[in-house]
Amino acid sequence: MTSYIKNPATPSSSTSRPVTAATSATSAGIAAVPLRLGGIVLGLVQFAFAFLAAWDLAQRDADEVRGPKLAWVPALFLNWIGPAAYFLFGIRHEDR
Repeated sequence: MTSYIKNPATPSSSTSRPVTAATSATSAGIAAVPLRLGGIVLGLVQFAFAFLAAWDLAQRDADEVRGPKLAWVPALFLNWIGPAAYFLFGIRHEDR
């Protein structure tokens, strides 16, 4: 069955210039640069946060950690939540 309704998402050939691979890649690439940089920076911060939590866990004595140390290792792989939970709840702080 043939549809005779014009698709509004398709540009008409008379009103728009032809889109080539070079022009579409350039315009999409320029617009995506801030998003890619933001994602890379956010990923690096997340990796650093998890690395610092793992390093702290490895350096700390078992009596200074709430629960078994080996139980915290897989928790640190949970993005943002694991390292934050370790720093907030996994370290025993003496009352001062």
